[in-house]
Amino acid sequence: MLDFQPLDQYRSSAPTYAVGQHSGSTDETRLRRRRVTPIRREPLPPGTLRKSAVASALLLSPVLLVIAHWIVIGSTNDEYVHGEPWARLFLAGTAAMALSVADFLATSRRLVGVRTLVLAAALVGMIGYAVGYTRGALSAHAHASASPAERVLVSYENCGKNCRQAVYQRADGTLLNGLGKRPVAEYAPACARVQTLVGERGFGWLRVLERSRSPERHQLFWPVRASECFSDIPLSQLPR
Repeated sequence: MLDFQPLDQYRSSAPTYAVGQHSGSTDETRLRRRRVTPIRREPLPPGTLRKSAVASALLLSPVLLVIAHWIVIGSTNDEYVHGEPWARLFLAGTAAMALSVADFLATSRRLVGVRTLVLAAALVGMIGYAVGYTRGALSAHAHASASPAERVLVSYENCGKNCRQAVYQRADGTLLNGLGKRPVAEYAPACARVQTLVGERGFGWLRVLERSRSPERHQLFWPVRASECFSDIPLSQLPR
């Protein structure tokens, strides 16, 4: 006589699937779960976040130099001459930005403390340079020596959007703004009598003492002849 076993013991061990789901998809999902291993990231060396913060501050430090330059320009009524101090200011800002970007691009995680100290020293140096530039320029202007007054032709050049820079030219073609020398134009927008202020550490300014007449609103613009500007005709009578 045959002895039939109940099927419940086999049903408990058999795999079950949801309605509309195939056995192959379930098995593939299980295999994927077994293969996935968690990604282990190496911990950052201590002080890395601090170094990144100092590097970011150093990257923005040239803004202090721009503010210092604006203070120097706006603190006097004389026109600032961009000479050696301005070039040194520009080079300092460029060096600070280059050092900060080089640290950001570096892939090495060694010597974090030493690199942080270097960046911090550069940041402190930039702050001190901005303060020293402002104080040095204001002191140089206060003790600057003025040259004898002379007549110059005044023209204007575009220096950007909504920006015009005045150019002062002597009779021999020399430009008082430190821009070199060029041929003297026959006509110019204006004529002026100016003084050159020479300060310490290479700082310089231009002081306008008198200018030729400006046209009124209802008058047409008339340029000044170079021959008349460098003559004995009073500036109040120019242009003719």
